Amino acid sequence: MGLEWSDLGPTHHDTQLIDSIIRASRNMEAKTFRVRRILRLSSWLVGVVAFWGMYSTVSQAELPGNKPNIVILLADDLGWNDVGYHGSSVKTPHLDRFVRDGIELDRFYVAPYCVPTRAGLLTGRYPHRFGLRYRANFAVRATLPPEALTLAEVLADAGYARRACIGKWHLGDSQQQHPLKQGFRHFYGMLGGMVHYFDHRTIPFGANAENRPRLLDWHRGHDICHDEGYSTDLIGNEAVRFIERSSSEQPLFLYVAFNAPHLPLHAKPELLDRADVDTDRVTQLLTADETTNRAIYSAMVASLDANVGRILATIDQRGLRERTLVLFLSDNGGVARFGISDNSPLRGGKNMVLEGGVRVPVAIRWPAAWRGGRKVTEPLAYIDVLPTLARIAGVERLPDGLDGKDVFEVLAGEQPTLERNIYLGPQTLVGKRWKLVDDELFSIATDPGETINVAQDHPAAVHSLKRELARLR
Repeated sequence: MGLEWSDLGPTHHDTQLIDSIIRASRNMEAKTFRVRRILRLSSWLVGVVAFWGMYSTVSQAELPGNKPNIVILLADDLGWNDVGYHGSSVKTPHLDRFVRDGIELDRFYVAPYCVPTRAGLLTGRYPHRFGLRYRANFAVRATLPPEALTLAEVLADAGYARRACIGKWHLGDSQQQHPLKQGFRHFYGMLGGMVHYFDHRTIPFGANAENRPRLLDWHRGHDICHDEGYSTDLIGNEAVRFIERSSSEQPLFLYVAFNAPHLPLHAKPELLDRADVDTDRVTQLLTADETTNRAIYSAMVASLDANVGRILATIDQRGLRERTLVLFLSDNGGVARFGISDNSPLRGGKNMVLEGGVRVPVAIRWPAAWRGGRKVTEPLAYIDVLPTLARIAGVERLPDGLDGKDVFEVLAGEQPTLERNIYLGPQTLVGKRWKLVDDELFSIATDPGETINVAQDHPAAVHSLKRELARLR
């Protein structure tokens, strides 16, 4: 996982030339983002042609007059039964209140692990469109191609000048894959997938781990940052500052990607129920004791919940609650081993296509447009976020090639059903009634625990789903 900090050095001459053009045309910011993408791949002439063919029309709906602020809060490896509102012993009072006030998305699907979910969330496209796998392979670096058009760039088209990525990026650490090259104007946090919560250095693991250096992976913009503190708190602090320093007259887009409660198991001592737990473990991911693992993990979730609460409180204190859309979700299910996470009653966990790995706690709130206190049970997905938010932001033309759907009417309670299947990997498809996993078929609407294989009883459904799988691969 070593990061090559030389990749964050000066750009090449062609990028400098493009940047000079951008500086001369700041009033055309959204267009220059597209020009920069096109120039990296082709000539000026081909770029102009591609520019005009890049978009297709999307219908508009009756939306509140002012563009809402958009805030996405992403947890990392949070299990289905690791939130209070699902009956967990883990206390999450702020998330519980948020769900009560908003709309609980009870069947929301993501990819089985970190990178593909982040890629699909920010592009509206299935991760394999970019060559990304649906199972983690630590021998292969998984990144988002620089030419991918992100939600931040799409919202730039709609006049969102304040666009921040705070927390865990995990989509590439080269100069051209940096968040500031992917549509964001402010970045604070980590570029890689895992750091020590207190010293913010990488923790090598796997083959030859002892011979790999521990690099500081904490940044403000392009620069290494030496801020001290617990990473979950630092991310929360920066998100609060960003909201406080933003004009209430202009819409903002804030993407807060917490690294909690991802490994390593590091918690603030004052939040632990057990005083004998040593949380300052520099080179260890977890302990040998499952009870200890669960205690540390629960304290990590408590820190996550507290910082979500601080962000929501800041929105309220600024008088922005009514016109701020807030989405909370996890990037995948919790780690289903070593006593860490709890995905019950779902089977499986992170890096699996079983429900425990891909069905996650999610809620959304937008008081100005949607009535809260509801639960939506239609199958929705991470790839739906971009097209739905783009419509809400007033983007008139969406990027071509999107796999996600605009689910505004479902969230508004105007469309009770949504007939669709969601691709979860080369052998897995899930819809309102059925879920296909290899050659097994589950009646997922009535058997969320995936306990009974009904493939022999419904051969036509298996055949139909396999044909759709082949088309989506």
